Amino acid sequence: NTDALTQLYNRRYAHQYFEKIRADVPRLDWCIAMLDIDNFKTINDTYGHAVGDAVLTELAVQLTSMLRQTDLVFRWGGEEFLILLLARNVDIAYNVLDKVRRRLATSQEIEEHVGLRFTVTLGVSKLDLDAIEQSIESCDQKLYLGKNSGKNKAVR
Repeated sequence: NTDALTQLYNRRYAHQYFEKIRADVPRLDWCIAMLDIDNFKTINDTYGHAVGDAVLTELAVQLTSMLRQTDLVFRWGGEEFLILLLARNVDIAYNVLDKVRRRLATSQEIEEHVGLRFTVTLGVSKLDLDAIEQSIESCDQKLYLGKNSGKNKAVR
């Protein structure tokens, strides 16, 4: 259920968890976000894959320390992460995640590479428990809107 590198929940567990919360009574209000590290290929190509792995690990540590215990982070694949937030609406989730994004842009120390910084772009959507795949697709589309309009931003 966990990713070996980051120790975050993996994609397979995400689907199991979605089924669990879909069955909850009463249903709670959730939002989801797709997060992608900006220019990750450049980090790997410039510093090597070991540093790329360190970036992924550092991001996992930072995300879990900045979010609440009720929020979950899943390694979705490569440098993409899916975040599940207990939030009444997208505006609340957006505000939380934009604050996380800003803090990430200024807070990393990656191994011996002083000054190596990375940014992230996020797409944030309401989670429709009756249309989970469509909700994930929605936040993925918003992520790419952010990527195509300059990166280092959250889009709702």
